[in-house]
Amino acid sequence: MSTRIGVLGNCDTAGMAAALRSLMTGSEIVALTPPGGATERKVWAAELPNKVELVLVNNTVFKGWAGELLEPQPVQIRRYPTSIFSAFHPDCCYVGIKSTNSLIHPAYNSALCVAGFVHGVSQEQVVPLFCSEVFEQLGFYDGWAPSVKRLQGEFAESGLDFRPYYLKVKRLGAFMHSINHPKVDAVITMARFLAIELGAGSEALETPTAVGDSLAGLDWPLYPEIAEFYGLRGGYVWKMDGQIMGLNAFVARSFARYAELGLKANEVFFSHPEFNERFATVLNERGIGNE
Repeated sequence: MSTRIGVLGNCDTAGMAAALRSLMTGSEIVALTPPGGATERKVWAAELPNKVELVLVNNTVFKGWAGELLEPQPVQIRRYPTSIFSAFHPDCCYVGIKSTNSLIHPAYNSALCVAGFVHGVSQEQVVPLFCSEVFEQLGFYDGWAPSVKRLQGEFAESGLDFRPYYLKVKRLGAFMHSINHPKVDAVITMARFLAIELGAGSEALETPTAVGDSLAGLDWPLYPEIAEFYGLRGGYVWKMDGQIMGLNAFVARSFARYAELGLKANEVFFSHPEFNERFATVLNERGIGNE
């Protein structure tokens, strides 16, 4: 009798479910889609035991809202790591508004662009800041060890051995689409180890797997300077909202959005808390900006 397993993740739900489905042919794997409202989610969680025997839930989702709803239910719960790895995309960040303590949308932003805008730097002045010297000043080349430590912590929280996964995934090269969207090969790699934890044989590590990349619709570029640092190939090509943009077009698009939002320097906060101070130093040394 097959085991009914529900996958509850963030953006990776579809990809993880598809990968596990191809690796665990003796089990029924379904991607879970919870409703948005709190009341509806309680009803949804109460009905889950009638649909699945085990819920494989992403760490971030579990800690954010799902844990308190799932734990009282007569269903097995297995957590899996959230794929957050910012070393390849150190300029990609979330930006919030202090007065509302909310993030601006779309969520992904270039820290260089938003900081340049709120400090009165023109689009023409921001573009040359995408260079190795500035990246070094901003600490963009220092992200590997913290990213590994962050991901290692995710595996520890999930009760999984990090080392085998890490040894395989780092051979994939730039295995992230963005700071928290893994490419399909990274999703499959994690799914292989999860499948073994869920009862599949060790052959799951080598089973041929053809899964579409459900997160390929958004691709933050691996900047050429960052790519060279890691011995990889990169380029300034953004894939966002069905558009493909080069550096100049992306900067123009970002500035237009920030102008529409009316962003001010004293009103925004970065997910990189030390970024503002470092960026101010970059501007002072080049004599640009108004603050």
